[in-house]
Amino acid sequence: SEMAAVLAIFDVMKDLGKKVPVILLNARLVQDTTAVAGVMLRNFRAFEGTLLPVFHLEQFDPEDDKDPLPLNSAVIVRVWPRPYSVWEDNPEDPEAIDGYFLLDVNEQQPQDFQDCLTFLKGSRELTKRMRLKERQEREKGGKLL
Repeated sequence: SEMAAVLAIFDVMKDLGKKVPVILLNARLVQDTTAVAGVMLRNFRAFEGTLLPVFHLEQFDPEDDKDPLPLNSAVIVRVWPRPYSVWEDNPEDPEAIDGYFLLDVNEQQPQDFQDCLTFLKGSRELTKRMRLKERQEREKGGKLL
């Protein structure tokens, strides 16, 4: 597995007394902790504590949930020293910056997929409410802000 190979590299560096920068791109070395146990998991946790994530870019495309208004995609980003952030791909949002709307910020770790799904569903519900309010105002002949 990737994790075993990465841990082996760090064991060699430790044995040789050398520290070499290592770049991992979107490393999700442990996706299922039930599949990894014992010494390897302990070694990974110790190794993980030494990492400094400086760049992270990940696309999140939620599955279609059959709602008339589909969920937008999102991007999870970090460029150190800034925190991790989730940006909704929503060019129709007047508050969006270059077509992306900031949904969340996290200093410690990238947001997981369940959190992203929750943020996107919340955004969709707010969009529905805003559109309903706009429609009601138009039907009453009122002015929109």
